[in-house]
Amino acid sequence: MNHISYPTLSSLVMAAADAHYIDCSTGAPAWANTSAAMKPFNTVKLAGTPGAPVTVSLDGSGVFNINGYKTWSGNLDRSGALELQVFSLQTGLVSLSAYVTNNPAISASGSMTFNNYTAGANVLTHYAIVTSAAADGTMRNSIYITTDITPGVDYARFQITNSTTARFVGTQLPQTANVLLYDDGTASIDLINSVAESVTLTISLPQASGSTVIDSCVFVTFPPLENLR
Repeated sequence: MNHISYPTLSSLVMAAADAHYIDCSTGAPAWANTSAAMKPFNTVKLAGTPGAPVTVSLDGSGVFNINGYKTWSGNLDRSGALELQVFSLQTGLVSLSAYVTNNPAISASGSMTFNNYTAGANVLTHYAIVTSAAADGTMRNSIYITTDITPGVDYARFQITNSTTARFVGTQLPQTANVLLYDDGTASIDLINSVAESVTLTISLPQASGSTVIDSCVFVTFPPLENLR
């Protein structure tokens, strides 16, 4: 059994009086090859006043897209939410700050990590699991794998083994998914959950004996219960 633990990052209050919150997922691998089909990312989620203008900035090696932009400005949607994908070309800590654009005193900071891949098993050479997404049914944890390119091995299987509420995104069966490998032997999948819990995952290459790993990710309460009124 392979296992790696990531720190769980709690949501931070932007301003108690205005009830703005932020949550960061963490643990994505560095985006070592920007031309590759698989593009690993962490996510930052903001929640607050619907339509509020916000500015989000990244420190360290974090970027919002391949063009290297480190600052994003826009508005929370009609439900008062916003999600942004964050990429990094290097492993390490990425710090971020967010504030209400027309009232910078309402601000918050957070952080996320970008990791090296974890060693896998046999033909499943490496994997990485993003963790600490909000348990809101929309924010995603992601799984990324790399494999040896092997004749007859063309898909990976992902399974949720301990949760009745976690779901893979865009798959026919919500808790078991077969995903075709890209030409370079990589694959990825996202999962969501409406319950704050640890979800156990089995990742395998059914066409390659001994290519199985078991690990987990966490979904966190958002907004944090202690800040709800």
